[in-house]
Formats: sequence, structure tokens, C-alpha cells
Amino acid sequence: MIRRDFDVRKTEKDFLRNYDLHDIAENEGNRVLRDLGYELRQFGEDRRYERVWEAGNDKPDKIVTKKNDTKEICLLDWKGKKYTREYMMNERAFKSYMRISKSMDLPVVVCMARINQGIILDFVYFILSDDIVIERKKAWDDNIVVILANDRALDFYSTIGTFLSGGTISNPIQTMTMRKEDREKEIDKEIEEFRNNQNQKKVTQESKMMI
Repeated sequence: MIRRDFDVRKTEKDFLRNYDLHDIAENEGNRVLRDLGYELRQFGEDRRYERVWEAGNDKPDKIVTKKNDTKEICLLDWKGKKYTREYMMNERAFKSYMRISKSMDLPVVVCMARINQGIILDFVYFILSDDIVIERKKAWDDNIVVILANDRALDFYSTIGTFLSGGTISNPIQTMTMRKEDREKEIDKEIEEFRNNQNQKKVTQESKMMI
């Protein structure tokens, strides 16, 4: 029997829900990159229906090339997130991606979309490096995650084409400033609505018990 170095705490439903968010991010990201003239070739495996896999073998989703050009530009990974102010990823995946980046001499780009009810609230990407992690902590499902520095987030829509073409991104955070304020308000609003709904359900249940 192979001993794993992590505990499985997520239910299958939780796990597949995360992949639903991933697919929304991937479909939108693929659309943007193909419109810009880039091709994406499969690199990592889709393992959503595997029972379990070896820890430490995580791979980015894609290799990016210019259309009709075989030169590899970067490795790319799609992630969909919900209800969080922090940009984070699994520590195991981060370490694996960094090892692959160094061995292939290619940057790894992690694209993160924050999604609510199927709608993308914002879409950013990070170019992974050893100094991009600002915190390490245990997530709700007991997996260890790393928090990525907010000031290293780049706006996907306005700057990904510049990055892939080798251009210089000046004042990358400037394009995100107003959008960041708006999305934080939107997320706060959604969280408040969720809490109000939960409280209302609790009151209703208590009222029924008293009758």
C-alpha cells in the first residue's frame, strides 16, 4: 500500500465543484489567448475523476506557443476561485510547478479567475517565482496553501498579450485599482447576502419548532 503525505478531506462534490470553476476560467482564458493568436497544447493531465494520485506530481495545464510557431513561451495553469480576497494555491502544486519551471527553463503562469454564480468578477495572473509567496497556511480542507503577493497580480485581459509577446508591462497594478475596489465590494455584498439567508433559515426553523 502506498502511503500518501496528505489527508483527503474534500468530498467528491467539493472537488468537482472546484473543477467547474476551473473550467469557466479555462474556457474564457482560451478564448482570449486564441483571439490574440496563441495556441495551447496540453501539458498536465485532467485528473478530476481519478480516485487519488501521487503527491508532488502536479503539472500546469498547458504549454503556450504562438500560432504556427513551435517555440514554447511558457507553461500555463487555469484556476477558478470563489469568495476570497487572497490569491492562493496548493503548496504541493506550487513546489511542483517551480521544479518543472526550472528544469524546462520556462516561466509558469498561473491564471486565477474569481467567479460568482458563473460570472467572472476578475481575472488575474501570476508569473511564479520563489519570492512570490508571502504566507503559508492550512486551508479549510486541511491542505497546506501558499498566499501569493497581491501586488504581483497582473490583469489578464489588459496585459497577458504584452507578457506573451515579450513586451514590458508598465504599472501593472494601475489597470486593476478601480476594478479591485469594485470586486471587493461585490464579494462583501455576496457574503453578506449569504449570511442573511442563512440567518433567515435559522429563524424560520426556530419559529417552526416553537409552534
